[in-house]
Amino acid sequence: MYRIFDISAVNSIFEGAAPRRMIDVMRETYPDATFDAKGRAHAPHDGYTCQLTGCEFRAGEFLPMVECEEKGARFSPRVFATDGDHVFVWSGTSAQTRKTRDEVKRQSTAIDAANSRHIGEVGRRIHLNVTVCAVVKFDGSYGPVFVTVGKDGDNVIVAKGVQWVRDRQPIRPGDTIALTATVKDHSERDGIAQTLVQRIKIAE
Repeated sequence: MYRIFDISAVNSIFEGAAPRRMIDVMRETYPDATFDAKGRAHAPHDGYTCQLTGCEFRAGEFLPMVECEEKGARFSPRVFATDGDHVFVWSGTSAQTRKTRDEVKRQSTAIDAANSRHIGEVGRRIHLNVTVCAVVKFDGSYGPVFVTVGKDGDNVIVAKGVQWVRDRQPIRPGDTIALTATVKDHSERDGIAQTLVQRIKIAE
């Protein structure tokens, strides 16, 4: 789950991406038009020139509808985040979800960059309690390769190789496991310290 430190910034972005009402878009497009009870725009006088088509209209004629930027907006999966004490959920249109997730990711990356440290010495065995965050599979030259990303506390652990298995079941995001591994390298991505490990032995 993403971690955040400024809930007000996330809420502001979520609200800022909310679709505007059609009548608000119409009023912006036709500031001098008259509007009826159903929100339809009418030419205010004879010879009125439409802002969209350039055509002239007589007084009272309907003006073309404006395509609202969120017309038919799809609702997307929810965004989850925590500030350490509470879990927050945002559910909205595609635009709201996309922009909210971007901000939540930015804050979460900043927290990870500030707190993650390299673990152990390269070439040495270490003991870890890893909570798996993501498992990515791709096809390598000799078959499927799995990249497992997890955290030991605030520290990011990355392993590349075979799929992690416990009790004959694949280990999935959200699982926490105890393991022993050899430190392969210390690296950094997006300002976040990462410890790359290999020769994984999962505790039974």
